[in-house]
Amino acid sequence: MDQTVTNRRIVLAIAVSAAGGMVVAAPSPTGARTIDIALMLIAGTASVWCAASAPWWAIALGATVAAGAAPTTVLAAVAIAAVFLAYAIGSTRTPAPWAPTIAVGIIMQVLARLGNVHAFAISSAIGIAVMAALSMFGLASIPQRRRRWTMAIVAGLGLSAVLAAVSFGLAARSARPALEQGNRQAHQGISELAKGDIAAARASFTEAAASFARADGDMGGLMAQPARLVPGVAQNRNAVADLTSGASNTSHTIAEELAAIDLDSLRVVHGRIDIGAIRSLEQPLRRLNLALDELDHSVAASDSPWLAGPLRRKLLSLQGDIDTQRVRGENALAAVQQAPALLGEGGQRVYFIAFTTPAEARGLGGFMGNFAELTITDGSLDMTRFGRTGELNQAGIGARVTGPPDWLARYGRLGFTNQPGGVAGNTAWSNITVSPDFPSTAQVISELYPQSGGRHVDGVISIDAAGIAGLIKLTGPIAIPGLDRELTADNAADFILRDQYQLADGAGRQDLLDTIARTTVEQLLGGTIPGPVTVGKVLGPLASQGRITMWTEHPAERAMLHDIGMLGELPVLDGGDGLAITVNNAAPNKIDVYAGRDISYNARQDPATGTVSAELTVVLTNTAPEQGLPELVAGNAFGLPAGANRMYLSVYTPLQMTAVSLDGTTIGMESAREGAWHVYSQIVEVPPGGRRTLSVRLNGTLAAHRPYSFTARPQPLVIPETWTIDVLDPAGRPVAAFHGPLQSRRTIVSSP
Repeated sequence: MDQTVTNRRIVLAIAVSAAGGMVVAAPSPTGARTIDIALMLIAGTASVWCAASAPWWAIALGATVAAGAAPTTVLAAVAIAAVFLAYAIGSTRTPAPWAPTIAVGIIMQVLARLGNVHAFAISSAIGIAVMAALSMFGLASIPQRRRRWTMAIVAGLGLSAVLAAVSFGLAARSARPALEQGNRQAHQGISELAKGDIAAARASFTEAAASFARADGDMGGLMAQPARLVPGVAQNRNAVADLTSGASNTSHTIAEELAAIDLDSLRVVHGRIDIGAIRSLEQPLRRLNLALDELDHSVAASDSPWLAGPLRRKLLSLQGDIDTQRVRGENALAAVQQAPALLGEGGQRVYFIAFTTPAEARGLGGFMGNFAELTITDGSLDMTRFGRTGELNQAGIGARVTGPPDWLARYGRLGFTNQPGGVAGNTAWSNITVSPDFPSTAQVISELYPQSGGRHVDGVISIDAAGIAGLIKLTGPIAIPGLDRELTADNAADFILRDQYQLADGAGRQDLLDTIARTTVEQLLGGTIPGPVTVGKVLGPLASQGRITMWTEHPAERAMLHDIGMLGELPVLDGGDGLAITVNNAAPNKIDVYAGRDISYNARQDPATGTVSAELTVVLTNTAPEQGLPELVAGNAFGLPAGANRMYLSVYTPLQMTAVSLDGTTIGMESAREGAWHVYSQIVEVPPGGRRTLSVRLNGTLAAHRPYSFTARPQPLVIPETWTIDVLDPAGRPVAAFHGPLQSRRTIVSSP
């Protein structure tokens, strides 16, 4: 056999083997495996065949580029071996004809295994560029006739690729309006779902399904099909086609599941709620969550480094909305699962309700002036007792409170364990809301109440003046005998916090407050409460602010209350930073209606070590006038000027206090622990119309090598707190920041 023919066959065999090795590496030039295998076998064999005729120095240069881009030491070593082989070819006067083919085949194996060198498939660009250059050098060395035929074939393939890309561009242009419309409608549906507007969400997802289906028709049409054969273009086509198809199907499924959810069936009518209607929601909600998971999967699966930036950003934005709604959906499902037991299914539940007022501040928010018992039996709600805190104070003398231990260690001296034998005195219930941690407070209430003339309770609810106003918004205005006005959602909180104290008759005023609470609850249970959407819009923000909180003795129910933001606990920082400032009225009076504060937190945080050094400044203001307020509001038991605010101020932080001053004068603060928090406390007096500035220096070590997080936990007072948070890294770059009023707990997390 002619040696030339033999050599050509050897070269061809090596080229085919190299192409097979590229197939084994499984790069994905089009994203479709069958097409990829065919393209790699044909293109790989052709490029190695052509490149094998390239000059030795071009092969050496290509191998050098491959070595530099290689993601592993082993691949770099293989590429360097190809460099040496190319130099050997160049130094040999008559090299073997198959030697350059082996060198080029080695280069191809490295280039096929680069992985994702950088965004937007730079690895593929490197591989194609190197092999294309070597092929061009090789073509320049072959006979002219073969070169013309080869160039014609390459030009034809290139023109076909261009035409396919143009065809895809036209199809994508046609699909784009429908795709963007579907994206907007899905965003809108998720937003409406978050608000609980099921009908509107269903309509939006129905429209989104139709829009995505129109886009899918364009992506699956004849014009877009040639793009499946063009590397780079194929990934965009496949990603968009997968998205439009998956999003259309799952949007349709979501709309169908929403049709099975009837929130209006959950109304409280004449003090009763249908537990069966609640249970009937469990399966539709479960299927809805699964459909959201599928939509999330469709969006996530379509994300690709091949996709152009604008499309990726829109997909990621939609995915973020879906992720947020998935959390809400899981919370809603948990609430539906726990609600029957909370509502006394097959038995009875008793809840203690604490009515509080931040006019006299407590760590939880306000002083508990009145209380009630709510009894629920198989969904029937009944208010079985109303009373005043004074009744419980007298009935609870001699009661024994056993926990929580850290709560008693900090607050036991305030009437809970301060009597001989470690029993309660006659002020325990007046101070019951002293802690900002509601679960601990609720445990104390559940233990103390049966020893104070009450009975065993399954849970505890706290509602402040703003919460009462929210309930009135649900019931409509209430008329109170002896009061010259109706109480509405707009004026109820202001009356409870301010106007009531202008009444001359103290006993009459106390009866009036009892009547307001009783009338509000009775009207709430005696009529028809709006559906969950309206209730959520009214009471949801109040719960997030800690103005309506709930605890039960059952762990699964507490977990659900935590997830929906109603548990009112001190945050668990889990190695992060955080801050809470609380005040307890220490006069006693009702002057905290006029109390305001500005909190500034400036810190440096080293992510490598977790060390934090911070400067905390708390500006306390008292806008109370010096004259004109009733004694109950402005008086005090310490000989201070009328209108003075005497408070027990506490700073909650995971760090250690190293220095503290008040108006520039060094002072001391008592140190304690509550939960996982350090607590530093001191009595501070602010004159009427005055201000005091507390400055605290803090240091400590938090979790290292992880994103910095800061949790701010405001106290639910009358005047919202203003917070300024600025955290920098050692180089002075911003890590976390927040500026503005803050009424709900907020966690700020730095970028990883």
